[in-house]
Amino acid sequence: MTQTDEIHTAEQAAVMPPPRGFAWVWNRRAEDWEFMYDGQVYQVPGHGAILLPDVVARHGRKRAVEKIDVILRSVQRRVAVRYHPQFGEPNDSEFGVPLQSEKPVEVLDRATSDNPYDAPSREGEKTKARVIPVTGAGMVPDARHAPEAE
Repeated sequence: MTQTDEIHTAEQAAVMPPPRGFAWVWNRRAEDWEFMYDGQVYQVPGHGAILLPDVVARHGRKRAVEKIDVILRSVQRRVAVRYHPQFGEPNDSEFGVPLQSEKPVEVLDRATSDNPYDAPSREGEKTKARVIPVTGAGMVPDARHAPEAE
């Protein structure tokens, strides 16, 4: 599953229905936006529409949430999607409508550290990656993880 190389405007995508199994994804902001699905990166250019497989488009739409208003029960998404009619998903009414609001700001300052709350690790020092042997009913016996003989 790959994205098409052609970039279209929202007006072009609105008059061309997506083929069966595909959907138009339109970026509502002027900046490019990327998301990953199944290990592949998809890039949607600013105010551009690209044709993606419908499952990839649906995944990207889920990842494009910028702001949630719990009082009004509404969500602001960075992209709008237009599906093939037989896919069964409703089309976004915001397709072709650019976002006028400013981008939400991140409230955590990560400029100095990836640990903004300065929370200590369990041992009080930085964590390090290590191999942890897992045992249990679901583990396949492996000689590398056998207990050492005493």
